[in-house]
Amino acid sequence: MINITRSGNNASQQPSISDNGRYISFVSSASNLTGDGNAFQDAFRYDAQTFTFQNLTHGGNSSTSMAKNTITPDGRY
Repeated sequence: MINITRSGNNASQQPSISDNGRYISFVSSASNLTGDGNAFQDAFRYDAQTFTFQNLTHGGNSSTSMAKNTITPDGRY
């Protein structure tokens, strides 16, 4: 079981977990996970070993929804 204590200030969805369970990717409109600062959807990767979030898309100004979020078995992509 993975317990993430940081809460986003907006919805997160489409979780995908790497085969070893270390990485979880998801799509979120939260602006407080990595300091993105906007309300647009971004793809994130959470590292359950280091307890860090990485913004994979870095926002931009698009309101287009992410079609499908998946992560590779090794969690790299």
